[in-house]
Amino acid sequence: MERRFPRYTIQVPLLHRAGTHPSNPVGIAWTRNLSEGGACVEFATPLQPEVPLVLRLQTDRGAIAAGANVVWVGDPNQAGRSVPHGLAFAPIGSNQHRALQELVTWGREQARADIRLSFEVSTTCQCAGAPPQPPIEGLTGDIGRGGLLLLLPQVLPPGTHLDLILETVRGPLTAQGKIVWVESPAGQFLGPPFRHGFRFTAIDWSTLFNLGMLLMLPR
Repeated sequence: MERRFPRYTIQVPLLHRAGTHPSNPVGIAWTRNLSEGGACVEFATPLQPEVPLVLRLQTDRGAIAAGANVVWVGDPNQAGRSVPHGLAFAPIGSNQHRALQELVTWGREQARADIRLSFEVSTTCQCAGAPPQPPIEGLTGDIGRGGLLLLLPQVLPPGTHLDLILETVRGPLTAQGKIVWVESPAGQFLGPPFRHGFRFTAIDWSTLFNLGMLLMLPR
C-alpha cells in the first residue's frame, strides 16, 4: 500500500515513554526512517502493538516532541540486536509539526542518513593492526549514529582503522571505525587540532543505545 507520506532514511536518537503518566519509565531508541506521518524506530526490546507513546526526538536544531502509536512490531535480526517498530504520529502542534517538516526536508535532500549532534567528549584512539602504536588522545566535535567528527593532535590518512574509546559521564564507550576524510591542507596549515571524519564500522547495540542516551542528556 502506498504511504501517504514518503519515508526518508533519517537517524536520530529519541526518548520514549509509554502513556502520559510522568512516572512511567523512559527509554532510548533510534529512528531508522522518518516521515511527517510516522517512523520506523529501533527499540532495545519489543513493545506491545497499539501502545501510545510520548516521544522526544533530538535533532541538530533542537528537540521535537510528539505522540505516537505502535502499529507493528518486527523481529530482531539476531540475538542482541534492536527491534524495529512502526510508529504512527498523533496530531501535533504547529511549531512541532513545522520542525518535523524541516527535518524530513533535510532527509530528502541529503545523502547522509545520520544527523550529527554537536558534542565534545575526550577520546582515546588506537591504530588497529601491527605493530602496536602509542594511543592518540583527542576530542569529538559532533556525533551521530554513523560516526563522528574527530579532533586529533596529528593527521591520520583516510583509510586508517582505529579502535576508539569515548570517555563519557556514563563510562567508557568503545567502537571501531576508520578515517574517511581529513582536514584540508589549508586547514592543516593552521595547526592542531586537525579535523577528521570518522565512520563507525563496528559498534554493538548496547554501546549505540548508551551513546543515544548520552546525546539526549542536557548539556
